[in-house]
Amino acid sequence: MSDTLVVQTERISLSKFSDEDAPFIIQLLNSKGWLDFIGNRNVKTQEDALNYLNKSIYSGYNDNGFGLWKVTLNDGGVPIGMCGLLKRADLPASDIGFAFLPEYIGKGFGQEASRAVLQIAAERFKLDEVLAITDPANTKSIGLLIKSGFGFSKSVSMHEGKETLLLFSNRISHDDEAKINLITSRF
Repeated sequence: MSDTLVVQTERISLSKFSDEDAPFIIQLLNSKGWLDFIGNRNVKTQEDALNYLNKSIYSGYNDNGFGLWKVTLNDGGVPIGMCGLLKRADLPASDIGFAFLPEYIGKGFGQEASRAVLQIAAERFKLDEVLAITDPANTKSIGLLIKSGFGFSKSVSMHEGKETLLLFSNRISHDDEAKINLITSRF
């Protein structure tokens, strides 16, 4: 996998993950927010991170043409999180997923990334709806979803009934006025 730019906005770039991102994957997947609200994926070593990339990230790119993308600051090229589209067997439509390092939460990067992903969902993948799931205790994620145009739909049972999550939905506007200003957009 190569580090391929997906989209660039004013402050951030979203690109495909590559094997070189293994150290960042270890850092992100072991951050407090990830462990508290997404769960421990037991990614502690370079080998663990490469396995995670192959099974959880690259498979989305290969199977769906989309997946979770690395979010990097345009100024300095520092990776700060991930955001993208997923296609889960448990959900009737594609959903957005995101996670950011703690020091970058609450600074608008999540909303900027989410809006870019929603635009990609509409323009490239012609999706009319994008879903989102989150832990009921994850108030920051819920706030980001609402700011990004998602509305609460219902509580859903996931992972063979082991987890109850909140399901949100965003009916995507295909209206030109709803588009954000993307500087660069290629796939």
